[in-house]
Amino acid sequence: MVSLSLTSLEKKVLHRKYKANGLDSGQAWEKVKKMTTHLQKLVSKLKKQGHDKEEINERFKIEFYKMVEKEEKNKKRGRKTK
Repeated sequence: MVSLSLTSLEKKVLHRKYKANGLDSGQAWEKVKKMTTHLQKLVSKLKKQGHDKEEINERFKIEFYKMVEKEEKNKKRGRKTK
């Protein structure tokens, strides 16, 4: 059984990051919640497709990286993302 998700520490770090990018606390937590939900859906989809544990783990990490990178690019452009 594969159980991948963001740890509470990772969620807190993301929350602080989003607040530093100009979001208020509520908006920051909402972004963390959306990210967590997106990643949980990805893992569920990959499990249903029959991917092995290593593949799911790799895809989870890649998707997480892409999401964080997107936020960094938006920050450099001066955009607040919701």
